[in-house]
This record gives sequence, structure tokens and C-alpha cells, in this order.
Amino acid sequence: MTEVVIALCQLASAGPDAEANLGLALAAAARAAENNADLLLLPELWQIGYAPCPGGEAARASWQAAALGRDDPWLGRLAGAAKRLGIAIVATYLERWPGMPRNTAVLIDRHGRAVLTYAKVHTCDFSMEAALTPGEGFEVATLDTRTGPVQVGVMICYDREFPESARELMLGGAELVLVPNACDMSSERLAQLRARAFENMIAVALANYPAPQFNGRSCAFDGVVCEPDGRPRDQQVVQAGPEEGIVYATIDLDRLRRYRETETWADAYRKPGAYRRLAAAGPPLPVFARSDSRRQPSPPSHLDSQLDAVLVGGREPVKVRIADYDPDWPGRFSVERQRVSAALGALALRVEHIGSTAVPELASKPIIDILVEVDRPEDVSLYQGPLESAGYHLRVREPGHLMFRTPERDVHLHLWKVGGAEAGDYLALRDWLRTHREDRSLYERTKLALAERDWPDMNYYAEAKGQVIAEIMARARSRA
Repeated sequence: MTEVVIALCQLASAGPDAEANLGLALAAAARAAENNADLLLLPELWQIGYAPCPGGEAARASWQAAALGRDDPWLGRLAGAAKRLGIAIVATYLERWPGMPRNTAVLIDRHGRAVLTYAKVHTCDFSMEAALTPGEGFEVATLDTRTGPVQVGVMICYDREFPESARELMLGGAELVLVPNACDMSSERLAQLRARAFENMIAVALANYPAPQFNGRSCAFDGVVCEPDGRPRDQQVVQAGPEEGIVYATIDLDRLRRYRETETWADAYRKPGAYRRLAAAGPPLPVFARSDSRRQPSPPSHLDSQLDAVLVGGREPVKVRIADYDPDWPGRFSVERQRVSAALGALALRVEHIGSTAVPELASKPIIDILVEVDRPEDVSLYQGPLESAGYHLRVREPGHLMFRTPERDVHLHLWKVGGAEAGDYLALRDWLRTHREDRSLYERTKLALAERDWPDMNYYAEAKGQVIAEIMARARSRA
């Protein structure tokens, strides 16, 4: 018989104390393994106990700074426990991500391998989750269990309130959907979850926080609503009360698979060609329009007005292209340095190659960034004539900073005050990345991820890199 025993961890967390929450998770995993569970499912954002993001810029930045990389020791210790105990674990955490962190679940198999990493798609943008980056899709992974493989997907809390989430996972081949949760499970929400299992012929299991943080009611449905002879059958496997505890749900996969081969729901009689509106990417109906929705990701509004005030020629939509490091880039800088020095003469007090093209082995936009330190960057008249004669055109004019570029947009000149903090930061970041492979790799991954998106201007792309750059610079300053 092919069965999966799921331990629904309805335990109180230690709040934002990640180390204490890890200890609780390890103890729960050991307890679940003793009870022959195949998988431990923890509630949403277990790493921080679903601690809310506080108001205020500084407090919000501190909350976001709790985000972990995928190679963090916190996750490594969970993986070690999974391998040692022979139990799979689903844990949700703040994942470090370009711009803002993500609400991410990792499925670690009984061998200690991360077989699925999923970021919450339907972030609660009307709440503290506006401080998170939404995920971009639903994936399905094969989980190896003691009784054989099972196809598994994940929805996180609010995801389950959209039928499309479970439908997408079913179409991806999911047999079992796991739901880390953090909200009160009302009767309506329990009915939603029951419907998700019924209409997709999938098993669904949910783990929630107990009272008083939320109201528990962790539950599981096996997706089988009738017997082979057609008699009705209750698909609910288990439902907890509000109190703390670990609740166990046994899913009979053999029964579910036989049922899926003959019954009429899920993908058996769908008519996808008639559902054209479901795939439409346009705005919502006016009655459902919400100002805080990120249905169509938009740039930060504060940046709109800032750019309108300083850009010469307005915003320019762009698709960022990241290229492998080109050893010819330093030579191109040398040519441009001579050109700039000839144009500005003594006005150019220092000319340096900055940005990613100045860092060997780092993939980059194929744009040569050049720092030109000058005495009076606020006086554009000193520099505009000579540089335009040399083929550079003014693009940015803001207090303390001028940026000129070539018509081909493949060279950017940044004029900053000599000895100023901005010039120093550019040079410090360049020098640190040249000598620290791990941060160079982090920065490259960040850029490649962001390059997947379309941007209303290059400056929005630059803004989105800000959190990761700040983290790298903090490490550089701490060791200066």
C-alpha cells in the first residue's frame, strides 16, 4: 500500500526568534519521526513565527533583514535533521531576494535535499506582506517517500483562496498539495480547502498556528468524495481544534490514484478553450480594482516623481540584458578614459572604471560605467559643452551628480564631487566584489533574476538591486 503520513505541526512559535523556532521545528521533526510520519508540515513563515512587519522605514528594513539565503545554516540544520531522521520537512521562511524578500516554502526530502522551493504568489498586499516580493508561478516536484514517489506542490495561506492556484498545481501533475498557513480558518475557508481537493482530485493538507495567535483547525482532505460504487464518502481525513499539538493525517495514495483514473473532475472534462478570460493579463474589473494590489507590478511611486525631476528626455522602458564577463571591457574603458580626459582636461580630477564591467568574472550589462570626480558637479555648464563635443549627452541632472552617455548608450559617465561619499561607495563596491567571490556570485544572481522583468526605466532596475548592494556594502564596511 502506498501511503503518506503527514504530521501537521500546529504548535506555537517563539515569535521572531529564528533560532528558537528552529529548535522547536527540530523537536517536532523528531517527534513526528518517532510516530512514523513521512513529512512534517510547519505553519507559514515559521522562521519568524509570522511576526508582523512593523511600520516605519527603519523598522521595516530591520524586519526584512531577517531574510535568509538558500544556503543559510538555518535551512542547513533542517536539512540535516531531515536526513538524520528520515523525514521530509516543509518550512516557510523569509527568503533574501532582490528588492524585497519573499515568503518562501522549501520542501526538504528524507535524504536532506531541497526538492522544491516555492515563493508565495498571492501575497496579502493589503497587509504587512506588501513588504514582500510575490512569487511568479506554481511548481510540482517528486517527493521520494518510504512507500514510493508522490507528486507534491505547495500553496501558502492566501494562495488557497484562489481556485487557480490548486488548478495550476493539478495541471502540473500534483497529487498532494501542502499548505503552510497563518490566519484564522473559518468555516468558509475550510470549505474552500475541501473544494480545492474535490474539484481537482488532489489530497490537500494544511498546518496552522494554534490559538491564541490564530485558531488552529489544521486539516487534511484526501480528495476522494465517493466510493467505487458511487456512494458518497467524506474526504476529510482530520481536523484539529484550536489547541497546540501535532495532528497526523494518512493519505492513501493508491485509493486516490485509482479514483483519479475513472472519475469526472480535475482535467477529465475541462474546456480550456472557453476560459479565455482566466489567462488575460489586463486590469481587474473596476469593482475589484484596489490601489494596493500588485496584480500588475509597478515601480515605486516615489521613484516616478524623482526621475521625472532629474532625467533629461524622460523615462525609457528597457529590457535589461546581462552578458558574460568580457575581457575586452577594461580596454574599452581605457579608450573612453582618454576621450574624457582630452575633453575635460584639468576639470577631471580622477577617472575610474566602476560598475560590474570593472569586476573580472562578473556578468554585467554591456555598459561601461565611468566615475569622473570633479570639483563642482552642480555647475553643469562647466562640463556639458566639452563632453557633448566629445560625443557624450546629458542624461541625468540632480544635486551633486551629472550623468552623460554615448548615443549608443553603451558608456555612462558619472560626475560626482571629488572625495564624496558617493564616489567612495562606487569604488568600495568595485574593490570588494573583485576580491570576494561569494558576494560576487550573490550580486550576479540578483542581476540575472531582475533581468527577467521588463522595466519602465533603467533606474527602476538599479533601485531593485538596492537591498542586496546594501548588504554587500555592510559586509565591506565591517571589514574595512
